Amino acid sequence: MGSIAPPLIRLERLSFVIYEHPDLDAFRSYAKDFGLEEASSSSNEVFFAGYGRDPFVYIARAADPGSGKRFVGAGFCAETEDDFKKASGRHGAQQVNTANRPGGGQAVSITDLNGFVVEVCWGQKEKKLPPHGVSSVVEGGVVNGALNKARVGEFTRMQEGPAAVHKLGHFGYNTDKFEETCEWYTKNFNIYPTDVLWAPSDKNLDVAAFYRLDRGKEFVDHHCLLIARGEKGEDAPNTTVHHSSFEVEDLDTQMMGHQHLLDAGHKLLWGIGRHVHGSQPSPDWLFVHFIVEHYADGDVVNDELPTAKFEAGHMAVWDRSSIDADSFDYIFEQNVNVPLKCQAGTIRANVYRPKTSTATRFPVLVTYGPYGKDVPYSRFHPNSFAELDEEQKSPHSAWETPDPGFWTRHGYAIVRADEVGLGQSPGFMDTMSRSTSQCFADLIEWAADSDRAWSNGKFGLLGVSYYAGRDRAPGELEASRNDQRLDNERYAFYDHEYYASRDYNMSDIKVPLLSVGNWGGIALHLRGNVEGYINAGSAVKYLRLITGRHDLPFYGKEGVEMQLSFLNAFLKGIDDQGWTTGKASTVAYKIRKGNPGYNTPQAESSFEWRTQPAWPIPGTAYTRYWLTSSGGLQRNDHEELRTAAKLSYKTLGTLADPQLLEFSTPPFTQATEITGHVTARLSVSATREDSQDLTPMDMDVFVTLRHIVRSGEEALHTGTVGDPNNAKAVPIVKGWLRVSLRQTNPDDPRHQAWHPHQIWPTNVIVEEGGRLKLEVASGDTQGVGLFRHDSSADRPAQRFAGMNHIHFEDGLENWLLLPEVGSS
Repeated sequence: MGSIAPPLIRLERLSFVIYEHPDLDAFRSYAKDFGLEEASSSSNEVFFAGYGRDPFVYIARAADPGSGKRFVGAGFCAETEDDFKKASGRHGAQQVNTANRPGGGQAVSITDLNGFVVEVCWGQKEKKLPPHGVSSVVEGGVVNGALNKARVGEFTRMQEGPAAVHKLGHFGYNTDKFEETCEWYTKNFNIYPTDVLWAPSDKNLDVAAFYRLDRGKEFVDHHCLLIARGEKGEDAPNTTVHHSSFEVEDLDTQMMGHQHLLDAGHKLLWGIGRHVHGSQPSPDWLFVHFIVEHYADGDVVNDELPTAKFEAGHMAVWDRSSIDADSFDYIFEQNVNVPLKCQAGTIRANVYRPKTSTATRFPVLVTYGPYGKDVPYSRFHPNSFAELDEEQKSPHSAWETPDPGFWTRHGYAIVRADEVGLGQSPGFMDTMSRSTSQCFADLIEWAADSDRAWSNGKFGLLGVSYYAGRDRAPGELEASRNDQRLDNERYAFYDHEYYASRDYNMSDIKVPLLSVGNWGGIALHLRGNVEGYINAGSAVKYLRLITGRHDLPFYGKEGVEMQLSFLNAFLKGIDDQGWTTGKASTVAYKIRKGNPGYNTPQAESSFEWRTQPAWPIPGTAYTRYWLTSSGGLQRNDHEELRTAAKLSYKTLGTLADPQLLEFSTPPFTQATEITGHVTARLSVSATREDSQDLTPMDMDVFVTLRHIVRSGEEALHTGTVGDPNNAKAVPIVKGWLRVSLRQTNPDDPRHQAWHPHQIWPTNVIVEEGGRLKLEVASGDTQGVGLFRHDSSADRPAQRFAGMNHIHFEDGLENWLLLPEVGSS
């Protein structure tokens, strides 16, 4: 006998949302600018109201220390007292203390399948409605049409300030339990689908649903709840609230509030645009850790309107898209809508294309990233922009991306897109994830499609840092993104599903590849450049290794000529350097010699290029330098190596208080080139301060190799992102490794009995009389730059505090393996 469905709980209206905030004071300031009024507060809870009948529309709670922001749920008003009693009788329903709430009444909370709360309320004392909606229009306001001039002899005048909020209109979230969640809401409440969207790739796969309250013949808002399909999997990043939407009186009010928020410096994520589903004109704002929006002029429907089904695509019928063919040296199209195939939604891109009377179709350079396609380079990093070559400056120059002015002059179209969840591309930003890569693939297919009147079907991917990695910051979009720093703290080991969902097989890369790394990028990109080159499956691939800062080389004359030559060869058939024939050197790198200083491009220009047929360099002599207990690095076997000894240093060193051991070579007797992968073998252990505490420890090993010139000074080089107090100075190379006492899996293909400490690739010529110094530390030391390892969540004292040791005796080897490329 089947189970009997619980009686339907009928709801009258959506009333409020509940959020937890790390900083209530910051929220108060934003709420005021947004147009919410503070109704009442306590030490850990603030109630905000609109001017409608609901006593409050937003509950802001103080988040528990260290727990961060969180969407708790939403509250509805029951249609009758009997419906409230039905809610109270639901399994798991809990009474809510409403004694301190504006309006009083009763409330119960029910938890949905995703852990979000649905409160059902009854008996609240409603506020008295004003005689008319609160508008920013203070005079006039009647709209004059082209043929019907209803406002005569009057002017329309508006007051500046926030847009007064009337009520909460709807909220929406993504869930990895899409079908189950939709069924739960429709079986428990009088919630009915107005519009349902299917995936462009599969008409039988629903990806989003807009739900209204079924009130029979009474007209209600088009939707009060949006449910969208998220990725499945443990800790799925898309099981999260997306936004909440609040009604204002009219479009003028909305625009005045929009301008007020912009003037106050708040972050606009998208819009204003009129949505397809519900017809509301609305923008998305970052509302102190969460996305909120104003809306006006929304659709209202009743039970005479059946459910409609649509293909997921454009979510707005107008927004800020535009085209300017006159103001610049190129044609500029802004906020072009790019429909996604991989998920519901759209990407918005800027297209920059040449002005020409001959060719009309061009190869396309595509970038897709998180730094804001509309943010000028001159504002993003004014000091860096000031140092660029003039030919790399245009009105639309943007950080780490090809300059439209330069590349359109050379016959390329540029497509620069905001990543999903940022800027003008709505959605959930999840950097480096599978979904991000799929969206980027959709963008590339769109740009290369012959339907684009300006594309010849050929494309290239060009950029620095993230834009190069996608060719394959956090901080300001906490509501619409995953925070990589927090994710890395949460998922400590590489074999976690989180990283598996971001992993990919580099051998699948088959296109011609030019990887340009920077010897100074020892804390950021260098290893990725080299590993990407080695493991890419491309039949035609090249590696270049340069020196200098993170930003300038990409835009410098030498770098740009290299990029243009390479792209011309494969996208235009103009090959003046032999990229397509194999004439170009497979590997070329700058030789770091002497001590010319750092952050001095002119001095570093003295570094010469050297070419090689492959990487790692053929004929490299991998030479062991043995660590000794007296602090030496000996090239040859030594009796001291077999003498039992132990050297110790404190754990949890920091940049301000480094804890380390040093080992130095004797002066070199001839100039020697070190180029390639450096490896260290260390026999280590860790003990707690309390010798009686036998709880297993973890150990972090930080290794730095420093070049000491004949005069005794260390030769420091320009780092891509160096120590703030040391002008971007970095040593020749660093490396990090965590020694964990977690259980091992001998059957894993990556398992080894021990792991060599692989330091990042490097290059230096140690001249006669110079020395190398190996530094073994328990934390960051000079040269780590901005990328410090100082998270107490990642390196808690209870797991690391104590002493680290290096052991010397027969069978316990300690050595440094250097790639020597002959005498220079």
